[in-house]
Amino acid sequence: MPWTTLASAVVGTLYGEYLACLSQARNNFRSLARDQTVDLVERDRSARDSFAPCYGVHYQMSITAASNVFVASENAFRRLRDVRNLAAVGTLAGDEVAR
Repeated sequence: MPWTTLASAVVGTLYGEYLACLSQARNNFRSLARDQTVDLVERDRSARDSFAPCYGVHYQMSITAASNVFVASENAFRRLRDVRNLAAVGTLAGDEVAR
């Protein structure tokens, strides 16, 4: 397999892993936002644990992705981190959040 083909496959795999990681975290946050039975300590731990796997793939993106792709991935990462913070403090589905 030529180097450029291999490199493209590796980068494509990384992009897929990054999107899957962000998506899994988002789904976990959605579940937390709908579950009113979870206490604040557990909610904080769960939100942080759900987002933790995203950091490693995020760092890989920072050194691998083309600059325009990284800018978009960084924006998505930061916004999802904001959602994590809301989930961690007990924001529930339907709560109004100031922007």
